[in-house]
Amino acid sequence: MLLWLAVWGAACGGEPAPSVAPAPRGEPAAPAAPAEPAPSGAPSSLCVVRHAEAYKNLSPVPADMSESALDALTPNGEGQARRLVPSLPDGVRFVWSSPAGRTRETAAILGREVEVLTELRQLDGDVAWEERVRAWGEGHDPRPDDRESLADGERRADEVLRRARGALAEGGHGVVVTHGDVASLLLGALRGTPLLQRPTTDVLATGEMACVPIVER
Repeated sequence: MLLWLAVWGAACGGEPAPSVAPAPRGEPAAPAAPAEPAPSGAPSSLCVVRHAEAYKNLSPVPADMSESALDALTPNGEGQARRLVPSLPDGVRFVWSSPAGRTRETAAILGREVEVLTELRQLDGDVAWEERVRAWGEGHDPRPDDRESLADGERRADEVLRRARGALAEGGHGVVVTHGDVASLLLGALRGTPLLQRPTTDVLATGEMACVPIVER
């Protein structure tokens, strides 16, 4: 009977439904990789990386180290950076880094020539991050001692995105290695997040990467 139905269906021009194996019960689906190699014809993307762990990120911060030594990656940070390499997309056209030692070291581990951009430095000013976040949550954007507000950082991030779109006009992907505040500004701009929400919405941990399609706006 089943053989007759199959032959009858083929004769009528129908196509048998594809066979789909059911997922094993009780096993969650495997999470998608954050940055799979882009297939042919996929849009260009910008991979935003927050630098890996440096000695100045430790708590407590070592008291017996120079400023330059504190700006170097810890062994754990070096491991974080190395783990990013397999997730980089195919066709990376450039790797840009902020001038800080921890960002340049992270970028160098990614295995490509690195260009330093001052626009990728962290926000200028001595206001504690917690104080800034509280002010942004209240709708304020402080500019400490005539240094930089979040809006000032946004202008720098927009310049980086303008350059990236120009560099990727013919396809490919770019990587920028920066700091947590500027990473939020870049990702928020690409995702369309309102400015004051970006530092708490578009967040990367140290040594983390997010790749987002980069399109003309």
